[in-house]
Formats: sequence, structure tokens, C-alpha cells
Amino acid sequence: MPAKCSPSSHDLTDPEVYKRVCHIMTCIVIPFHLYGAWCILFKTSTTMMSVRKLLLWGHFLIVLLDLEINFLSVFYVLFPTFSGYSLGVVNNPPIEVFGTLTTMAYVATSILGIFENRYFIIFAQNTIWRRIRRPYLVVNYFLAAIVFLPLVSNIPDQEEGIREVSNTLPCTPEININNRHLFVLTLDFRLPFFCLAFETVFLAVQIITFSVVTFLKLRERDRRTSCNMSRKTQNSQKNFVMALCFQTSVPIILLLTPALYVLITMLLNYYNQYLTNFIFLTAASHGIFSTIVMVFVHQPYRNATFQLFSCSGYRQNRRLGRSRKVSVVDTSARELRE
Repeated sequence: MPAKCSPSSHDLTDPEVYKRVCHIMTCIVIPFHLYGAWCILFKTSTTMMSVRKLLLWGHFLIVLLDLEINFLSVFYVLFPTFSGYSLGVVNNPPIEVFGTLTTMAYVATSILGIFENRYFIIFAQNTIWRRIRRPYLVVNYFLAAIVFLPLVSNIPDQEEGIREVSNTLPCTPEININNRHLFVLTLDFRLPFFCLAFETVFLAVQIITFSVVTFLKLRERDRRTSCNMSRKTQNSQKNFVMALCFQTSVPIILLLTPALYVLITMLLNYYNQYLTNFIFLTAASHGIFSTIVMVFVHQPYRNATFQLFSCSGYRQNRRLGRSRKVSVVDTSARELRE
């Protein structure tokens, strides 16, 4: 009989340590998210106004995903099986799994909406795309909302599932950890693989298509000498699209990392709890990195940040200068009395 999966009490394999790290990340990331929302609401320039609502919507979804991963759910997953424990403040694994995966799909769909908006604003306002775009986006959000429903509608019998998980893993998992029962999502790996692969490829093809078409049209427009738009405006639009590409690449890379890891563990039947938890913490950090990148790739937000820190430094130096002057005056007064 395989040995018990007994985690070390001082590293990431320990559920308590893992949960504590997730909660610490939540406390760290909240101020960053609030500052990012403040920048979008109050520091967005007039040239970015057409995309401000989409940026705010995408930022909200990233914040929600952060809270789901690091606070509400805190999944302790036992790959290569689709099983694990929910260690967060909510204890309803089927709803948590569906909510987190759907929010991830919504984050990717919001990125698609940003690139579609850029294409529409710059090139397609007077084309047939004006009438198609709204139904097109509604269909994408609808698919994002239902694509993971088969996962939670085909949950196996948990006793049978736990037996299968025990036979698959090199060690026997605990049935309960901190009063949280081991949950088995599915025994058929093809179902989650199909759902994840379909939504990933479906959205990736659209995002890449809009970004490539927009760049090609921008280059074609730059080569034309008869363009009515000023060179400054053209460069501004190009730089903004490039900034959006860089901004959206961060959450995409950090969220695709666990998806690739899941695929590798399934193909190799590989179990490494430390690496699994580390990969999930890397994905959970996408919010803070996304906010930092957003602030520094967009000039209005970057200027506001530099101005905020420079004003703080100026006020601090000014107070320090005043205290030095007071000290000098007090010293001179004492010398005169003596």
C-alpha cells in the first residue's frame, strides 16, 4: 500500500503554509489593485477614453480572479489527478471550480474586447463591422459562461473517485485536511482537457487575429502619403496598441503556465506537490504584475505615478529642511543666551 501523502510542515507542500502564503499575497495585492483602479478612473487621458471602460472591466475581472484564487477558494490541487482541497473561506468546491475557470475565461474575453475595440476605433467605424461587433462579443461572453458547465455537471461519485485518485498518486492522500474533504472533479481527463483546449484556442486565435490585423493596417497606413491624420496621432495610436499588447501578455503568460503544467503532468503522470503549489502561486501573482505593467506601460498612469512619488519626496525634503532650519535657530538662540 502506498505511503500517506504527508507534507513537510515547513514548506509549500504543507496546506497551512500554502494557505498562509495565499492570504499574504491577497493583503499585498489589494493596495496595488486599488491604485490601478484609481489610475484608470482619474488619470486616463483623452486619447484613451474610448477604451477606459474596457480597461476598468478587465481590471475588475483580474481583481475578482485574484480574490477567488488567493482568498475565497485557495485550491490545494493533487495533479496529475483532478482532485484536491478547497482551503479558502468558501467551502463549495464545484461552485468554486466553475467560478474560477469562468472568471479566467472572462479575463481572456475582456482582453479580446480591448483589441477588438482598438481595431474598431481606428479602422472599422464606418464598416459593416459596426453592426456585427456587439453580437460577436455577446457570443464570446456567452461561450465563456457555459464552456466549463460540463465539468461540474459530470462530477463522479466521491468514494469511487477517491479510490481512483489513491491508485493514481504515488502516495495515498488524506481524506480530510483541516475539516476540508478531498474533492474529485472528474475521472475522465479528456473532458477538462477538451474544455480548456477549446476555450484557449478559440480565444487565442481571435486575439492574435485582431492584434496582427491592427498592426498590419497601422503599418500600411504609415506607408501611405495621402493619410489625413497627423504623424503624431499615428504614432500615438501605434504606441497605445503596443502598450496594450505588452500589458495583456502578462496575465496571458501567467495564466497559461498552470494550463501547460497540467497538460505535462497528465501526459507524464507526474506528481510533485511542491512544484504544483509553486506553479499555482506563480499564476496567483498575475494580478499584481498585471497592475504594475499597466501603470508603467501607459504614459498617463506612469506620469501620475512618478509625479506622486516625486511630490512625496519633495514634501518630505521640505519638512526635513524646515526641521533643520528650526534646529539651527534653536542652536543659535542657545548660543546667544550663553
